[in-house]
Amino acid sequence: MKSLLLIKMGFSGSSSGIVYFTGKPFYDAAKKMIEVRDIDFDVKTKSLLLRSADWLFNKRIINEITRVSHFDLSNYIDTAKILINKQLNTEWIKGVKSNGSINDLKISGFYPLKDYFIIRSNANGNLVIKVDAMNFNLQ
Repeated sequence: MKSLLLIKMGFSGSSSGIVYFTGKPFYDAAKKMIEVRDIDFDVKTKSLLLRSADWLFNKRIINEITRVSHFDLSNYIDTAKILINKQLNTEWIKGVKSNGSINDLKISGFYPLKDYFIIRSNANGNLVIKVDAMNFNLQ
């Protein structure tokens, strides 16, 4: 069973307050997007809405929240590839250099925690390590 996210949203206008939604996080690899699916009001918010006339707007509110509940990771993935490639082409210590590049970076796991997400990825590419000289003197 997937973890549910709890989304806290403040609102203001003729009324003001905080509502809570739940939803299932999902990573769409083709779009490189994190989406929140199956969004609904949490149990406490739902019971409050049922006691007022606001329950009539439930479906409209949920549809709007669903429409905007996505996060595009493509720029982050592209930036990570650039930074990884830069780091692969360096001299680690005097006489030890690496040269390489990654061809692909894919998200392999997406784990929502209380205050943040862990995103696990896999990369494939080539790496050559060249050792010209190495000082094994530990003194």
